[in-house]
Amino acid sequence: MKIKQILSNVAEILGLADVVELVKSNVAINELHQNTNYRLLLRCASLVVANLATHYSEITHTQRVNTQINGRINFSVFEHPPTNIKMVRQITGERMRFRTFIDHIIVNQPGKFDVTFTYVPKIISGNETNPFPLPPAALEYGIMAEYAFLSGMFNEAQVWNEKFGEMIFASVKKNGRSVTMPRSF
Repeated sequence: MKIKQILSNVAEILGLADVVELVKSNVAINELHQNTNYRLLLRCASLVVANLATHYSEITHTQRVNTQINGRINFSVFEHPPTNIKMVRQITGERMRFRTFIDHIIVNQPGKFDVTFTYVPKIISGNETNPFPLPPAALEYGIMAEYAFLSGMFNEAQVWNEKFGEMIFASVKKNGRSVTMPRSF
């Protein structure tokens, strides 16, 4: 499900009819971004996705890259900004040792490598799909909690955050994983 459909569901629950109408009318993304409520909900979705990607379910990606002469691989060459480099392998499959720096890694030799890393998906337009194996309602609850918190409705934020946590824990229990929810309102 696309994030903008999740945002439309949230807007309907929150009574933000302007957002619901814009999403249903399939207007261009730049027109959606002109709407203050849509931008706020999009920001809330971005916060929830970042929270989930760093505390619930790491999103990994493997990309083939070439090193520079000195074995340096700049993070800027990756499709997604990496948050943690998990592994570097030669294209033959052999694991390579590497050192991580603030904006690059160094491999012991130059060449082509498959680099596996984690990243936080960016929610920019709303056309992105839900990157987690969670029901849409889980993201909706998280977005409503963030929206309520940012709007100063702290009691409502706590209620939505509890529902969000319950959905995450139910999913974790179903999938046999463990999770620590970092934010408490």
